Amino acid sequence: MKSGVSSDPTSWRFTTAMLLLCWALSFLGPLSYLIFFFLGYALFRAISRRAWPALILLIAANPFAFFFVGGIVDYSKGNPTLRGMGLPGFEYYNIDPQSRCLRRSGGCLVSGHEWVSQGFHNLGVITAVTAFGYPSRSYDGPYPSREQAAQLTAKAPDLPLEEFQKGNIRIGDRLIQLDPTFIPDWGMMFGMFELSEGMEAETGSEIHAKAMLFEDRCLVLRLTQQEAGSREDQDFIVLLDTGNRRPFAYYRISGSPHFRIPRVQYRPRKTH
Repeated sequence: MKSGVSSDPTSWRFTTAMLLLCWALSFLGPLSYLIFFFLGYALFRAISRRAWPALILLIAANPFAFFFVGGIVDYSKGNPTLRGMGLPGFEYYNIDPQSRCLRRSGGCLVSGHEWVSQGFHNLGVITAVTAFGYPSRSYDGPYPSREQAAQLTAKAPDLPLEEFQKGNIRIGDRLIQLDPTFIPDWGMMFGMFELSEGMEAETGSEIHAKAMLFEDRCLVLRLTQQEAGSREDQDFIVLLDTGNRRPFAYYRISGSPHFRIPRVQYRPRKTH
């Protein structure tokens, strides 16, 4: 009479072989999609034979589960990242407005199997955010859209450029002091080289800096440069956390940025 639970050693050998095959496929480009077939067959076989220990091993040790759990562990550290591949655009590294996670790119070359590690990592992160809320060390304040930020700063008064280059942002009676080293970095990013030390303003070039507060927690900074004879003005918006005074998002209104990766990025808050 057969037992209710299979203890056939061939079941363990088959399970181990299937897991090793799935892990190998997870690094073999488009062949990685075969994981669904082999893992599905192994799970069906374990269930039909009532090989419950083998079934548990298949569920716990397959690549999907491994990277999914890795995403949850990343969330537990307080500053998880959503991962992707390909050539990132200028706004790619903005903190994600929905999950408030940082973003990371694995590079420009796409092999076709990244969906296994990155897709299930991101699924784990999003699942944890849905269950437990925003990451503990990320920006959790108001997050204006591009349209809101542009409308808010459209009629804001110009900041004195000399004070702005020192990092001094005065909005009404409130003075916000930014790290003055940010200013030349933004000048390099946005092609406003006059903001860098030792660079003279070009003839016909005029830089404007404006700032407004959005719901008291978000500083909206807008930098524009109008050049005579240019087809398009340089016009960019920086969103900063007034808590740690670091930028968490960049918006391009018009013009071409000189860097795809921001020279000044968000720094997660320290734990106490």
